[in-house]
Amino acid sequence: MDIRSTNRWAAAAALALLFGMLTDSGYFRFAKKETLLTFSEIMGIHDIQMDEAMNLVDLDTDISERISQLKGAQRLKYWKVGEHIVATSQGSAYEASVCKSLLGLGADIVFVGSQRGEQFRVSARATQAMVRKGVHLGKLMGGVGSETSNGGGGHPGAAGLCPDPHGMAGTRAAAGRAGQRHPGSGLGAGATEGLGSARAEAAIGRRARPVSEELSIFLPR
Repeated sequence: MDIRSTNRWAAAAALALLFGMLTDSGYFRFAKKETLLTFSEIMGIHDIQMDEAMNLVDLDTDISERISQLKGAQRLKYWKVGEHIVATSQGSAYEASVCKSLLGLGADIVFVGSQRGEQFRVSARATQAMVRKGVHLGKLMGGVGSETSNGGGGHPGAAGLCPDPHGMAGTRAAAGRAGQRHPGSGLGAGATEGLGSARAEAAIGRRARPVSEELSIFLPR
């Protein structure tokens, strides 16, 4: 194989790694020192300039994504928990992007639900400041998923909830049991209809206040 071709493939792979590191760390906002050191090392080995790596992620936002962000802001609801703001919204696409835009508007923690036919999804995001204070959205969404027989989990600052294809049949029963175990959780009989039929708006709307109350145990007063 031509060594020049090999080098081109190696450089392309290196750029792909840099792209992943940039996006996964929120453009280094959430990066650990090991990430920065590895990024720098890859740049040095393959003689890659910073502008080359940034050009991969510095793309214009699609108009449909921008519209989703605007609709998310239009449908925004929020609660003040101590000195922090928990916000919710709902739409049909780009949940993570909508979360990011609502964090930019001033929310500390955001939950965005979407509905696609009989399927729903809820994305959650928190600022790094909240993560440093102890918030772990992955554990929170994992708990909600367990209570409702759905799939939930993720990282401290980014998590999600979506239907479990193997557990949808028991969603209503599980939600009812969760409501009995936790009367104040918002997952009683009234919530089973929204979860059982995978109505994202009902699911996030009925969980919004209880979730903010659960988060309050992590937030300083």
